[in-house]
This record gives sequence, structure tokens and C-alpha cells, in this order.
Amino acid sequence: MTSDEGQRTKHVAGRPPSLPSGFTSLITADSEIAEAARKLEYQIFIDEGFFPATDDGRIAEYGPYESQSIFHVVISSENEVIGVVRSLLGDYATLPVGHHAPERWDGFPTEPVCEYASLAIRPDMRKHLGIAEELYRSVFALAWRSGVSGLVALVDPWLQQLLNEYYGCQFDQVGPEIDLHGFAVRPIGVPLVTLEQVMPVRVPQFWAWLVEGIEQAEIVIDLRDRISTTFGTGSTG
Repeated sequence: MTSDEGQRTKHVAGRPPSLPSGFTSLITADSEIAEAARKLEYQIFIDEGFFPATDDGRIAEYGPYESQSIFHVVISSENEVIGVVRSLLGDYATLPVGHHAPERWDGFPTEPVCEYASLAIRPDMRKHLGIAEELYRSVFALAWRSGVSGLVALVDPWLQQLLNEYYGCQFDQVGPEIDLHGFAVRPIGVPLVTLEQVMPVRVPQFWAWLVEGIEQAEIVIDLRDRISTTFGTGSTG
């Protein structure tokens, strides 16, 4: 068997299933939907022991970053937020990942970047395949449309392996592993241009689905103002 044949026989991501009937996804920041997303994120993280409870019902660690935060949400047919990802745009040092893992082995991806900061899905909805992927796609669409150079995140080692081996990405560890609230995590990053080069070869069906989301993503706010404010690019006209 050739190396190419071995790659083709590996179990890798294909086209994910569609969201359940009546479900939608969108990107928002300053809205009632964003507040509902914060509440779900808080409840899931408190219930699962990732962060301590607070009096105001918000994750204290994200307090300094609320003005930068953007929420990717999946909404049910009953207009309930059932899944959310928090992302942020900016230079590495200005993001949560840069605060927790300031040491970088090198400077890629170059500034600015998009951080994938959190994922929370309602427990009773986790059996529905495609919700997490829809949220991943939403982050990719935001990163692509906003003009950042790449994606960064703080993740468990197993998640980096899953992203690279199953979803066909090429995330590299960009700094030393750290302890975060009792969990061993590492900063990872990948330039968007690298994804554009490797994913069509490794996971062609998943890549085709992923790029469909660039035009399909519904954005509730005009991200141009937020991008301009965050790192001085884009247009507010």
C-alpha cells in the first residue's frame, strides 16, 4: 500500500449531518442572543467544574475580554440557545490565550489572530451530530471574513490530535503546556493559508462543507467596527 492509499483509508471527517429541522446558527456580540449564550456557557462550565460560580452569573475570567468577545450560537426551533462558542479577535498578547500562555516558541500565526476560546453545548443536545461542527465552521467563517491570519486556542492534547488527525487541520503547539484550573492544556495555532493548503487534500468533503459557511454565516452585528476597534484593520464606512 502506498502512503497516499494509506491516507485515503484513514477515518477522517466527511460532510457533517445537517442541523436538526428548525435549528439555525449565527454570529453575534451585542444582543439578547449573546446574553443567552453567556448564560449557557456559564452554566455548563460551572456544572462541569471548569470555573467557580460568581455572583453575577458570568465567568470572571472572561470579564476583561467581554468587549472583544463574539459568540457563535446554534438556536433550536424553540429559539433557545443550545450551543455556543466564544471567539475573540486581536493580537495574541491581548487575548485569553496570550494571558495564560504568554511564552511562544515562535510568532506564527502572525498578528492578528482569532482565538477559539470556549465551547459549550447543552447536555441533552450533545447526541445530535453536527452541532459542534456547525460551531467550528462559524468560527472559521468569522476568521476568514475578518481578515485575520490564523486561529489559536488553548486545548487538551487529545483535542489537538483530534483536530489534526480527524478534521485534517495542521495545528502546531506554539508554546509550553500549562496547568489551567487543574487541566493540562497547550496553546496551538495554525495560519489560515495552511488550512487552505492541507485540508482540501486530507478531508475534501469536510473542506467543501467548511468553505460553504463563509458565505452562509449570518452575522447579527457589523463586524467591521469591532475589527477596526480591536486591531486597526477593516473599514467602518
